[in-house]
Amino acid sequence: MARGDLPRELVAGGVSVGVATCCTNPIDVVKVRMQMHLGRGRAGFVSTARAIASREGVRGFTGGLSAAVLRGVTYGGIRLGMYEPVRPFFGADSPNAPLANKILASCFTGATAAALTNPMDLIKTKNQIAASSGKGEGASSSGAAAAPAKGTSTPPASRFLSNTTLGRVVAREGLWGLWRGCIPGATRASILTSSQLVTYGEAKRAVKRAVGEGEGEESFATHLATSMVTGLVATTATNPVDVVKTRIYATAAAAKLEGNKEGKEGGGGGGEVGERGGR
Repeated sequence: MARGDLPRELVAGGVSVGVATCCTNPIDVVKVRMQMHLGRGRAGFVSTARAIASREGVRGFTGGLSAAVLRGVTYGGIRLGMYEPVRPFFGADSPNAPLANKILASCFTGATAAALTNPMDLIKTKNQIAASSGKGEGASSSGAAAAPAKGTSTPPASRFLSNTTLGRVVAREGLWGLWRGCIPGATRASILTSSQLVTYGEAKRAVKRAVGEGEGEESFATHLATSMVTGLVATTATNPVDVVKTRIYATAAAAKLEGNKEGKEGGGGGGEVGERGGR
């Protein structure tokens, strides 16, 4: 790799994932609410999205957006930008390199990126859950911070942190609390990158055969269709680990809060419980 290529790879990967995150965050909010569904019955995508829109409006779909974009830029930059530089260390830099070597290289970059950006992923998920209680992005999913004792003063910086999810997590669990769920997060990233690597080439060949494109002919539609198929396979493969990660990110208090809300609001009518399912 030529000198100066690594910064370009990191920036390109980060910007692409950051833009994609802005576009997909509403869907991610619905997904997280569905994964946190603790009531009876099954939460559907449409019913969950409708419940968010009716209770929180459009703003409900922007929960955790700032943390999601920050995480997307850094995670994407590391995961995609580091792949080419680390390929030689795994013997995956030659055209005829074994697929296993390429999978190892992709798993390494994915797991590294997930581990380094776990605090942002945790905060994003907590904010997406907390939005359902109407506290907004800066609120913790487990309630407000304790008020300072009378006669004591709190520095402005401490007051600011106490009103953010970051500050509350550190206050309750210490600095290492930001790496809660790091193992399933890294596992998910490894499965994601390896499944994308294995699927993309085969999917592109199948799409090119279907549309009748020759060797060396690759239209935008081909790349788009290939990416959609690859994304579907990767998402399906990572969903079980993703559910576990979301449940670990959400504190026990948050889970209890959501369960209590469903029980209270469900008493007014069984249909409403089904509509609220995504939490």
